[in-house]
Amino acid sequence: MYNILFTSVPIMWYAVFDYEYTKEVLLQKPALYRLGLTNERFKPSVFWGWVAYAFWQGGLILFLVFFCN
Repeated sequence: MYNILFTSVPIMWYAVFDYEYTKEVLLQKPALYRLGLTNERFKPSVFWGWVAYAFWQGGLILFLVFFCN
């Protein structure tokens, strides 16, 4: 029960109750869906850019910990 309560439930709560726009605004302005339809934020180049950035941060933290002790 610990894993269910403290790891998955907060994520589900956030996913269900967090939204940027109200439903009325989304119905009035369908252009807000354009970002998802044009696939601007989900391109492979964007994904691999974030992966490279994560490796850069991990390497930086690793070297800082090893060389600052």
